[in-house]
Amino acid sequence: LEYDKIYSEYIYTLTDDFLLGEGITIRKYIGNKKDIVVPDTIEGLPVTEIDSGAFSPKYADRDNPYINSLCAEIESVTLPDTVRIIGKNAFENCKKLQYINMPEELEGIEEKAFLNCSSLNEPDLSNNGIEYIGSFAFGGTKFKKLSIGSRYDSTRFWARDYFLAGSSVEELTIVSESIGLHDYSLANYVLKTVTLNGKV
Repeated sequence: LEYDKIYSEYIYTLTDDFLLGEGITIRKYIGNKKDIVVPDTIEGLPVTEIDSGAFSPKYADRDNPYINSLCAEIESVTLPDTVRIIGKNAFENCKKLQYINMPEELEGIEEKAFLNCSSLNEPDLSNNGIEYIGSFAFGGTKFKKLSIGSRYDSTRFWARDYFLAGSSVEELTIVSESIGLHDYSLANYVLKTVTLNGKV
């Protein structure tokens, strides 16, 4: 792990993760744009991870102390297909965020990643490598349907406890080679229909 650096409108760090390999972690967006396109490479290395609180206007912790209140104005984010992890609280309280793409190589969405993103439209998780979604990842969102699939035959999807808690999802569809559900994975007061590999 190296010290944080600045490239354009981003604070970033170089990482060499056992699972993700060598790449770039976006630590914080420090610009003022409403529509953001995250670069696919920095220093010749792929952008592989969006760190905890990276685009949140308020969130900060000991590991990531940076704050940019202008993130509250973000309306759309385009991530490169190289991104494999969206970190915890990454977009928390981005209440004007309407659109974000889900990269082809995406493997995980950590807890509370999109907490209180009340304007967010349904994310397209139907054709990437998603393996897990963390607790309260979509808490406070308003979209009614969520479809989760995989572009890889061997992918196993794990729904962590309370991964739909606090969301407005009424219809959930999951298609995967293997589906794992924890005791409270589907805890959600408004959920009406669950379809797993074609079975309701």
